[in-house]
Amino acid sequence: MAAHHAVVVDDGRRNLGEHWTDDAVDYAAKLFQETNAEDRVVLEGLARSLASSSYAPGPLASAAFEGPIHDFHRYLGGRLGPALSKNAD
Repeated sequence: MAAHHAVVVDDGRRNLGEHWTDDAVDYAAKLFQETNAEDRVVLEGLARSLASSSYAPGPLASAAFEGPIHDFHRYLGGRLGPALSKNAD
């Protein structure tokens, strides 16, 4: 029986399965940490901006842009939902 590798990345464990080599696990862990570090810088800046007294809540763009984004998310959810349900069985 093969051992499953798991990587701890800040907020929890990521199970990578039994087919991952130790080198692949190390590479994935490093990549996850680098990506999270990049995201953290951007998200901390966003959080500071949202806390600013000059921030006004509202749409990110005009309806001409927001509508297609919403349509795409609905389409994607409709397509992925059934596929994800099949994999959960």
